[in-house]
Amino acid sequence: MRRSDKRKERRIASERVDILMRMALEKASQDLVLAKRYAETARKIRLRSRVQFPLEYKRYICRHCNSLIVPGVNCRVRTQPRREPHLVVTCFECGKKMRMPLGRRRARSLPDRG
Repeated sequence: MRRSDKRKERRIASERVDILMRMALEKASQDLVLAKRYAETARKIRLRSRVQFPLEYKRYICRHCNSLIVPGVNCRVRTQPRREPHLVVTCFECGKKMRMPLGRRRARSLPDRG
């Protein structure tokens, strides 16, 4: 397969993954089974075509059981304001916890003593 064909195939695959994940997030409040099916199909397309998941969609997939995570429905989200502030997401499907960093604190620069 030529390079241009592979690029075209990956572009189409990433568009399909984007559409399926948006549909999964929209349907999650009404029909969780259908939303999980959309997310599973998007994952299969992503793996087959070797397309990266955008970070915004990675946060909605459990890293351990690969199920769709909907906050308040099948997972619990807590913030931990420790040295490195982060979210702790507990998946109710598999019971595993995932840590997601919120941001880093910036070191204060000292003013010049001039």
